[in-house]
Amino acid sequence: MAWFQMQQWVQEQLGVTLRRSTAQRIKNIDAKVFMSINPLRKKSRSVKFPLLEKALIELILAKPDVICRSDDLILEKSLRLREQLKINECELQRSNGWLSKFKERNSIKSRTLHGESGSVCEAVLKASQTQIQSLIAKFSPDDVFKLDETALYYRLPPNKTLAPIQIQKAFLRWCLELVESNTVRKLTLLEDIEFSIESWRSVSEQVIRNCWVKTGLIDAIINAKFQSNNDYRLNSIPFQQ
Repeated sequence: MAWFQMQQWVQEQLGVTLRRSTAQRIKNIDAKVFMSINPLRKKSRSVKFPLLEKALIELILAKPDVICRSDDLILEKSLRLREQLKINECELQRSNGWLSKFKERNSIKSRTLHGESGSVCEAVLKASQTQIQSLIAKFSPDDVFKLDETALYYRLPPNKTLAPIQIQKAFLRWCLELVESNTVRKLTLLEDIEFSIESWRSVSEQVIRNCWVKTGLIDAIINAKFQSNNDYRLNSIPFQQ
């Protein structure tokens, strides 16, 4: 096949332009190379859990431009599939190393989603900018905040790093349920508030006490001599969630 024939075929089948130098390199490659998925692989190995990997690939391919597939989401799904398929935990450990090999086997790479910015109308955007600018002009710059830059848990007690972790887990489960049901919808404000309440309630009383101890804000705790057997009681101090 002449290079221009190959160029025409690639243009018709793949919709891309093939350069002559590229066509020449392809012609010089040994045909045996194309019979192997990975030319560097010395021996062929079958997938140990094909049903699990097939389900994960279906999860990734479902609405790829709408729902973001994060590594945490894939790992959470693999944990559920492992339980459903009754796979021993020793045979399949949910780790970043396993995830990296899974993505390499299936040629999965990350990419940036445009999201709302990719589908917004330019005319509507300019009109909204003008409207927002006129609205902001009525206030002092000190009273104007961008919520994306404002800490959501600014007013939480000392364990403010705990609630976001719990919320992330709850949000991850919510995303996975939507993906499994093939549903696309936005998170409502009420659901976000419920996530916050649920996450805060999952923080134990002992954790709250320990966090207050680390702050050094309570003299009764600072001056107390704690013993390894926890003889000192904190029940007299009004800790509340």
